[in-house]
Amino acid sequence: MKDKINATNSSVISVIDEFDYSTQNEAYNEKFRQWRSNKNNPFAFNYKKDLKETVFSDSKGFVNTTVAEAEKQTVTGIMQILGVAMLLAVFMDSFFSRLLILILDTIGVDIHCDFFTNAFYGGGSEVVGMTVLNSFLCILTPMIYLHYKLKLPFRVEVMSKVNSSSEVLNSIALTLMACTVVCLPTAYSGESHDIYEFFMTGQSDDISLWEQSDFMLFFVFNILILPIFSELLFRGAIFAALRQFGDIFAIIISSLTACLMTRDLTEMPAALLISVVAAIGMLRSGTIITAFFVRIIHRMYSAALMLLSVDSTVQSLVNRNTFMLAAFIAGAVVFCALYLVRRSKKQNYLSFYKPHTSSLRRYGTALASFPFSLIAGICVLEAVLELLV
Repeated sequence: MKDKINATNSSVISVIDEFDYSTQNEAYNEKFRQWRSNKNNPFAFNYKKDLKETVFSDSKGFVNTTVAEAEKQTVTGIMQILGVAMLLAVFMDSFFSRLLILILDTIGVDIHCDFFTNAFYGGGSEVVGMTVLNSFLCILTPMIYLHYKLKLPFRVEVMSKVNSSSEVLNSIALTLMACTVVCLPTAYSGESHDIYEFFMTGQSDDISLWEQSDFMLFFVFNILILPIFSELLFRGAIFAALRQFGDIFAIIISSLTACLMTRDLTEMPAALLISVVAAIGMLRSGTIITAFFVRIIHRMYSAALMLLSVDSTVQSLVNRNTFMLAAFIAGAVVFCALYLVRRSKKQNYLSFYKPHTSSLRRYGTALASFPFSLIAGICVLEAVLELLV
């Protein structure tokens, strides 16, 4: 009798029941299942069919589509929403901010811009204020759009319960090592001076950047606030929607999106690697706070290298080579120590999706979806042109 039941169950394809929810807490799993079970949700992959009989759905009639067709439809729908969100971010950065500056300039505010570059110039407070506002709008606008369109429960959109505190520490250690690796190509280039060049204009060598209120405002926003909102964007609603096709799929697509949105070839490798570390850290620890830590540490590390290049007061305290070596060793020691302690404990931290189609087809569908493919091409083209010019 038992074998007969198993044989019957094996003929039923239920993509929700096949998904491994064991890596998160019960409250998260329950809300995620409810969101996916809504037949009227165009972004939920909730295909179910008994291969031995025709299934009737109240909202869809007789279900005749295959699981491959249902998967393609859902992936395409999610990627279309992601493409529009990326378009909003590009629009806010490339057009809306310029229009706002033009209006402010017209009414007498000391802020100006060049429509052919990303540079702002004018008064110190005005430039910093506009930089902060522009960065904030470029993240907040697509984040609100994704939240509104995907309609995910808050418990699902933001992972909030710590399942493993040691994984938080492990992610921080990985970040320190990753930062050293991704910063090596640019640590000794002149590009490190460009970001803080504005704050050094007109200052003598014996005046510290820390004494400038405008710099402190920018520093706090760039180091603490912006990374948090960035992770809420890339590891929030869109990440949860992509998880329906497995955590690996969500990690790759969300990290690739973060990489493309930099629109800078020199920053893309770092953005990709740090995004991967942040995503894995969030899933392994169970909380998005881990991703916040990863992004903040990366920003602090990059800022430290820049300050060691442009501020003599900081240079006198620590050597840049010493800083990079110490950060890498500290990360490696903590990572190895945690590995030795936990190597006997085997635990599954990632949720896997039982594929009914090839992975190549799934990724091909995602990357070819419009307007994601168009915005991705624009981001790459802009990055190449910026490097050449």
